[in-house]
Amino acid sequence: ERQVWRNAAWIGARMQMVYGQRPVNGTLRSYALARDVVAHEIIHGLTDHTARLKYEVESGALNESYSDIFGIIISNFDEPDVAQWNWELGEDLDVTGIPLRDLSDPTRRGQPAHMRDFKRLAPGEMPHPRENDSGFVHHNSGIHNKAAHNLLTATNPDGSFTFTPHEVSALFAVALTEILSRTSGFSDSRAGVELVARSLFRNDPPATRGAKLDAVTK
Repeated sequence: ERQVWRNAAWIGARMQMVYGQRPVNGTLRSYALARDVVAHEIIHGLTDHTARLKYEVESGALNESYSDIFGIIISNFDEPDVAQWNWELGEDLDVTGIPLRDLSDPTRRGQPAHMRDFKRLAPGEMPHPRENDSGFVHHNSGIHNKAAHNLLTATNPDGSFTFTPHEVSALFAVALTEILSRTSGFSDSRAGVELVARSLFRNDPPATRGAKLDAVTK
């Protein structure tokens, strides 16, 4: 009997990505066909071998967010107009087409979009993979996801986008692989992206460089 496993995962101990499947018109369709899902899991592997973000509480939420960010960037990379991008993640995981998360509006799928709504463990409660999702890592990732969405969609006074997708990819990629460490949190990611921006855009005209740095800080 054919088995259905509605999930995908990076298994670090085995150095392996695993993709489940769901029934579509009487056949099984692998989640490996969904570029956002594939990219999400690949980035978990990259994180494990660079920043090594501990998979619990805030560093765990940051771990999940970096995978979400690159899942969205990679799945939309064939679309040059960011205004036309699809910000939904994991909509292929269910026949309903309802996404797991939405970077443009995390609250749509029950996530916080601001640090004031960060979900914390109760006093004395320890992170547990099943009981509280390792400290609500998939929930709280919405905060950093929304910050990334704001960066990707930042605009200049004339309405043009402040950054290209390549530039935003470089900001987050270098921060993840060269600056962040095992216990880094959201504020460390912000500081890292700001540092990368100062280096990456150092040769831009002053006005352009200033606009980009202001957008990153904001």
